[in-house]
Amino acid sequence: MKKILIPFLALLMMVSATVYLSAGRNDPTVTLPELMNMQEYFRFEVRYGFMRLGDIEVYIEKDTLFRGQEAKLVRAVIKSNPSIPLVGYKEVHYFSILAFNEREPYALRFWTNNLHKGIDESTVYDFDYENGWVYTFEDGEPVDTLELNRPADSGPALFYFSRPFSGTGETVQYPIYVEHEKGMVTIENHKKVDRIKSQAFDGDQVEVYYSEGQADLQGPFGFKGYYKAWHKTGHMRIPIEAHVSVWLGNVRVRLVEYRENL
Repeated sequence: MKKILIPFLALLMMVSATVYLSAGRNDPTVTLPELMNMQEYFRFEVRYGFMRLGDIEVYIEKDTLFRGQEAKLVRAVIKSNPSIPLVGYKEVHYFSILAFNEREPYALRFWTNNLHKGIDESTVYDFDYENGWVYTFEDGEPVDTLELNRPADSGPALFYFSRPFSGTGETVQYPIYVEHEKGMVTIENHKKVDRIKSQAFDGDQVEVYYSEGQADLQGPFGFKGYYKAWHKTGHMRIPIEAHVSVWLGNVRVRLVEYRENL
């Protein structure tokens, strides 16, 4: 649970058994500025087989100013299942101060608060777009300086970036800085429509767009590499479920609670 959760936030856009429905449709997709100005709350459950590993929450906490620039403070929370042997209670909060343009969100600053250890700002990434560098810190000490040449993040920006592309047939990439290294997530969006059950929508079957991709980075639970994902059809492209490969095997990340207009 110590690993940065970026890959999962990326993958949350993305069932058990799925049933092929059609080759696609012409749903008008949500825009990034719309998403960044919505008040949404997401809670996902992470499972390995019948074992619940933990939960992930994602939401925009508030509007903010950072070094004179308007932005959003986004919080993502990972909580472990305390009943798992040798794991116990773990809780880490991930913060990103995100600015955005019409197409891409981008981090101005990212940090983690490790609640179960009582450590604030245990990891910090400062993004300097003017000079083209990301400065990384661990426990208050500088670790590395990494090249920065386009909008990027170390937190949940990818969660918002991916949604407008769902169902479009477009392949996109987004850089992520994790574990003091630069990685890249490639997302291949398909127009294919499936149907899956969703606890967040009263256990009913919902129509979803299929995505797949490759994460060139190391994430939580040992995640790295290929993943599959599904978004709900309709304007908002709500992330419903993801299947990812970790050292344990295949893990499912499922949306279990969704609220908007908080």
